[in-house]
Amino acid sequence: MSSNVAVHAGKALANYNFGVDHPFGPKRFDAFWDEFCNRGLDKTIAVVDPVSSDGDEVEYF
Repeated sequence: MSSNVAVHAGKALANYNFGVDHPFGPKRFDAFWDEFCNRGLDKTIAVVDPVSSDGDEVEYF
């Protein structure tokens, strides 16, 4: 697969949330991933494991 776009996805990212009452809650990743796959994007876009970044890397972005 050749793509200029990548999506970071995985268990660590799925487990990251701000609690059940927050829009960034525990169900948001499953909803995203289901729709991502339903649209066939998992076949055309690179999916890579999430990684931790330090402050310098985040500021560079």
